[in-house]
Amino acid sequence: MNLVLLRLLCLVAAVFLGLGLSGPCMTIWPHFGNFTGIVKVLQPSFTASVSYSVLGGIYALARDGKVLIAGVVFVFSVLFPILKLTVLWVTVWNLYPELALNHFFEKLGKYSMIDVFVMALLVLAVKGLPGGSSVELHWGLFMFGCAALLTMWLAHEVRKISSAV
Repeated sequence: MNLVLLRLLCLVAAVFLGLGLSGPCMTIWPHFGNFTGIVKVLQPSFTASVSYSVLGGIYALARDGKVLIAGVVFVFSVLFPILKLTVLWVTVWNLYPELALNHFFEKLGKYSMIDVFVMALLVLAVKGLPGGSSVELHWGLFMFGCAALLTMWLAHEVRKISSAV
């Protein structure tokens, strides 16, 4: 794999991650089964749709007092992907050639898809709400997933190159 291409793809992954974290990921459409009409009359705000980005969702969780879950989602959906990309960026630009990339990915590689897994759990949690609530996925979630997959593939390619040297 060409080093210039790896550098370009690393930049693309960073753009995808930024768009995925800040762009709209999902809209939740709450429903209350047979009581939706009554709820709409008595408390219309309960039936209004709500859209979230990853960062907006984390903020909403923290604001609503769910600080622990907001922290877990923040670590695995924001900090960890940024850390993975930073290590790849540093490696492909040879900023620190002595960086033990293989050691890093041996220790943290088992968490490589946990960021996407967390997002999938959030979507499934909403889909499992009673009363027919639904969730509509948006482009931000797909950008986030593309960033995670591209980062995994880049890590694999960089490991192949570093082990061949």
